[in-house]
Amino acid sequence: IANPAWNNFLFLGLNFTNFGYGMLAFAGALLSVAGLWAYEKFFFRSSWRQLYLWVTFVVVVFSFLQVLLVLKKTGIFSPYAFAMGDTVVVAFVQNVAFMPMCIMFFPMIPAGAEGTVYALLSTWQNVATEAGYQLGTYLTCVTDVSDSAIEEGKWAGVLKLTIICSAVQILPIFFIYARTPGGICLLPDSVDATKAQCDDRKSSLGPWLFYVLFFGAIAFSLGQSLWLAVNPDGLCPGGDDDGAY
Repeated sequence: IANPAWNNFLFLGLNFTNFGYGMLAFAGALLSVAGLWAYEKFFFRSSWRQLYLWVTFVVVVFSFLQVLLVLKKTGIFSPYAFAMGDTVVVAFVQNVAFMPMCIMFFPMIPAGAEGTVYALLSTWQNVATEAGYQLGTYLTCVTDVSDSAIEEGKWAGVLKLTIICSAVQILPIFFIYARTPGGICLLPDSVDATKAQCDDRKSSLGPWLFYVLFFGAIAFSLGQSLWLAVNPDGLCPGGDDDGAY
């Protein structure tokens, strides 16, 4: 779940410029590519479960480091340099973890369909990211992260929202070793482990579950965006929504 007030805070609280924010995004994109390269070079034969454990740990730690930006305790680093380091590290490790997810599906698909699966997973990741952001906007109903509060230096709401969104990122750890009632590992440890639990039998439940989650997430994100477009104050009944975007 993304912090929907973070961009507002960077611009209104820390006075980042459009160019500076663009450079953050550019550096994150570069390190994302570096993460894909690093996986192939150094982590290709690593245990997927261990990889996800340390990636989640790094993401959570650097997400919590954003608290230091809110508290203005960045040590010898300027707020911009601190934010840059946080952005590039998270982008790097997240893309290190993305490749095992793709490889995991290859033993289960016909030869020659790898590109299609990669495109599907990339699309699913984008949809999930957007749905997570939209879910995060509901947290603004219990935290004061309005533009006016940020501009006035009242950052208690931003601090609370940052802590909540950072803490939520710990949750995937609890599913790394989980199994379905049928004994299927949600996260196999390797390609061999994936092949070992492949079943040639067809199931109608899996595709329908995928469709419900995929198109449900799109409908939720689109519906919320359209609702707020016609009713800007409709996110938090009785509240003031002059902030999150």
